[in-house]
Amino acid sequence: MKIPRNVGIMLCFLLVILIIGGGSLWGKYQNARKISVVKDAPHIEWMHTNFDWGTIGQTQKMNHHFPIRNTGTKPLVISNIRTSCNCITAEILKERISQHLPTSLEPGEKAILSASFDPEKVNSRGLIKHTVQIEMNDPLLPSLPFRLQTYIE
Repeated sequence: MKIPRNVGIMLCFLLVILIIGGGSLWGKYQNARKISVVKDAPHIEWMHTNFDWGTIGQTQKMNHHFPIRNTGTKPLVISNIRTSCNCITAEILKERISQHLPTSLEPGEKAILSASFDPEKVNSRGLIKHTVQIEMNDPLLPSLPFRLQTYIE
C-alpha cells in the first residue's frame, strides 16, 4: 500500500511536533519537580551584599548592617560566619540581640548581619577589601559572601 506524498509529509510533521512537544513537556515536568523540591525549604533574601565606607582614618572603627530575611517555608539555619581578616568581626542580630551560632530564622523572620571593621588591625593604608561569608542550609545558596571595602588614609 502506497501512502500519498501529502499524507506522508503530514505524518512527518506530526511526528516532529510530538517529539518537540513531548520534550518540552518533559522539561516542564523536570522544572516543576525542582521547584517542588526547593519550594518546601529555607531561602535567604538580602537587600545588598556590597558596602563601601569611603575614606576613613586609621583609628576610625566602622560598622555596617546587612538586612537578611528567610523567605522560605522552613527554618533557615545559619551555621557559620567567616571573615577574610581579623580586622573584621561579624555577628547575626535579631531584634538588636547578638545570636550564638548556629542560629535559625523562622519563615518570614528578619535579622541583621552586622559587620565591624577595625583599621588599627590592618598594617597598611589605601584601598582595603574584605569579605564576610555566612554558611547556611539554603539548598540553592549554601554560602553567601558580603563584600566590604574602604580607603584608609
